[in-house]
Amino acid sequence: MRFDNPDMKFLSVDGGATKTISVVYDDSFEIYSAGVSGPTNFRTAGMAAFRKNISDAVNQVYSDDIEEMTFALPGIKDTSKSTSMVMEILQSIFKSRRLKIYNDGEAGFHSRFPEGEGIVAAAGTGMVCYGKLEGKSLRSSGWGWFLDDEGGAFYIARRALQEVVRIVDGRADHDSILVDIIAERLNLKEYGELINIIYRGRINIKEISSLAILVSSSAEKGDLLSKKIMEESAYETSRAILATYRKLNFPENIGISGYGGVFRSGGWYWEMVKGYTDKFIHNSEYRDPYFGYEAIIGSMVLTYNSLGIDVELRDLEDLRKQLNERIQSIEPSRRRKYLYF
Repeated sequence: MRFDNPDMKFLSVDGGATKTISVVYDDSFEIYSAGVSGPTNFRTAGMAAFRKNISDAVNQVYSDDIEEMTFALPGIKDTSKSTSMVMEILQSIFKSRRLKIYNDGEAGFHSRFPEGEGIVAAAGTGMVCYGKLEGKSLRSSGWGWFLDDEGGAFYIARRALQEVVRIVDGRADHDSILVDIIAERLNLKEYGELINIIYRGRINIKEISSLAILVSSSAEKGDLLSKKIMEESAYETSRAILATYRKLNFPENIGISGYGGVFRSGGWYWEMVKGYTDKFIHNSEYRDPYFGYEAIIGSMVLTYNSLGIDVELRDLEDLRKQLNERIQSIEPSRRRKYLYF
């Protein structure tokens, strides 16, 4: 079922620890505009940044004919306290608007499985795995950068920094191009300055996570340390998938996919994840992962579902193509700052 009213427009926001994406679209599967701003994970960015960045993301695309606004955000539905707190803030910012809120992982899941069943590894700044089957919904990992998030960009970057300081100290039995390229990225004249960058105040999740790109590109160039770290990341991602699979009671032929910025590393990385996963889970249907900002398609799917509109795989690919076209229309400096391209 689809509606023919071209005036029925919606605005969705997908927030995270390093960026926030916004889109305006209609009930006929057309995307009109996209925006990007800074982090809206209130636990790591703080409430002031949350307010500023979520307002910025909405204002870039907002128009008066928006029917409803949806927000997919970290921390939502983790506890009733955090959910009510965020909802109150959103209502105070966007007065007299129809608002719906989702957990960012809950929404992102539907970017790969609009039918509502499968297992998805969300490897962005952090890492969490979601599984849904026969009305049952659960997750593995996702405890945050301090406790786990193995497989996410922050984990990859942190492992790289740990190994680099070992090399600088002379405590490692190997060398790596990461020593020089990380120093260049962080503008380090000497590695002792790294202490000030890491410990100068609130941990800069965005700045540290951005180093993961250097690790994946160095792995492609053959750097052995970088390859080892990316292999560790792929293995940890597969372990989260397996844990979710077990919690779902070992279902037959369940679909497996992913989304998140880590998968921008390339098809070789997804092949590693699948290789580890295949050792434990057989006869699964693998769907290629979407990249970080493409998770917002899941919020759009939930909007369509609420309207009684079925979304098929070909619809996802059409929305993905449109989204990437609209992303290219964003000011280049914003793309470089928040999307790293």
